[in-house]
Formats: sequence, structure tokens, C-alpha cells
Amino acid sequence: MSNGKTTLTVRYGAIDDADWQNTNSRGGQEYAYRFDGPNVNDHKGKGRFKSVLGFPPARNPKKDYEVELAGDERFEIDHVDVHYGGNQFTGSKVSKSKAKLDNANSRYQQGFYCIVVKDTSNNDDLIDCDPMISNEPK
Repeated sequence: MSNGKTTLTVRYGAIDDADWQNTNSRGGQEYAYRFDGPNVNDHKGKGRFKSVLGFPPARNPKKDYEVELAGDERFEIDHVDVHYGGNQFTGSKVSKSKAKLDNANSRYQQGFYCIVVKDTSNNDDLIDCDPMISNEPK
């Protein structure tokens, strides 16, 4: 069972809205993405997952989170990268439209996960969608 789930939507071109994150693809094209859904801790459009740890942190259960890609079928999940976070956070592609993030949840830590999305109708251009994931003290 997932401890949190968010939906990722990607669009071609920039969007003038604070809930959307504009970015350039690895090929230099403009895209926008946003994360929505329950359990993203009131960071609307940002996709942040947060776990609040008791003391000592090593006694907290592991957590896992799901990211589902919604919308236009031209986009699919290519892979998942995790930046920082030591060995606390790992990520994997489950399918073209789903990724899983694992949180060891055993120490205070912050990092970023990056859902790398492929635009199959634009030469398989890659778009980095990278919110924060953290383990924080109570």
C-alpha cells in the first residue's frame, strides 16, 4: 500500500500559472509540469512528499510513494533519478505512466526525486520534473 500518491501532468510550452513549473527539456524546448493529488502536504502543484519522523528516527517504518503520469499519451515516464538524500530515497519506473519512490525513513534527510518524462512526439525529448522529498523531525 502506498503512503502517498501524486499525479504528474506535463504540457508542451510554457504556462503562466503559479501551480505550473516551466522548464526546458534536454533538447531545449519549453514545457510545463505540475503535480496534483492527495498526500503532497499542501504544496499544490509542487509534488513534495514529506515524512515526519519520531525519535529515534531509525524506528520509523519504510514508506513508498506513487507518481502517476496523467494526460496526453505523447508523454511517458522514461526513468526516475534521485538527487541527494544518501541511501534514504530510491526511485523506479513501474510502467509508462507510473513511478515508485521508496523512502527508507530511517534518518532526517532531504533530497529531490526527478521523474524524467519522454515526449514521444518530439524526438523522444526528455523533460526533468523534480520536486523535493524529505524526512523531518517532529
